[in-house]
Amino acid sequence: MTNEAQRVSDLVELHALCARYMAYTSRHVPDRWLDVFTPDAEYSAFGTPYTLERFPALLAAAPRGQYIGNMPVVDFDGDHATGVQHFVFIDQKSHAMRLGFYRDEYVRRTDGWRIRRRATTFMRKHGGFDSGRQHDPLALEGKASPRARGRPPPSPSGVGCDRALPQSRSGSQRKRMPTPPRHTQRSGWNVQVAVSPNPLVSENVVSRSPNSLYPRAAR
Repeated sequence: MTNEAQRVSDLVELHALCARYMAYTSRHVPDRWLDVFTPDAEYSAFGTPYTLERFPALLAAAPRGQYIGNMPVVDFDGDHATGVQHFVFIDQKSHAMRLGFYRDEYVRRTDGWRIRRRATTFMRKHGGFDSGRQHDPLALEGKASPRARGRPPPSPSGVGCDRALPQSRSGSQRKRMPTPPRHTQRSGWNVQVAVSPNPLVSENVVSRSPNSLYPRAAR
């Protein structure tokens, strides 16, 4: 096989490798990681590195959703390679999206190419890049629910982990919009309801209409 033919073959295999990662993660397949990673692999999320034995728990902590990735851009160096793969995560329930990319290190083994290192970078709305708010999603096991502390639970996908839930305003802080006067005409009377600042009290103004729809018969 020529060098160019070998390079094309390696690219096709790496593209299939990254596609398997997307499929396994989207479908929450817990026991096929050795089809994608080396035994000494390391995955970095939110500034925390994880080894292969922690991957099933990390996947279980992730929200359900769809990962869609492009073909990685790869640079080869013999039996080693580096690459960047961009992706979109779409939350299954809310359809909220998260944009990002992976920085990868690949290695060729006797059973084919595998990922040795993968690190996540998020693409923010303000135009910057970062690795997310540093925390360990698995460290929350056995502790109080994050929702009870006023923020959504962090997850490996990054969806909903960097933003606290909006705090509801108390009744005293809410602005009460004034209700415009209501006019109704019935049986020859105009009834104007003026809403007072006190929501429990209203002032009714009743007057006879000069143009009654139902005038009394002349006597």
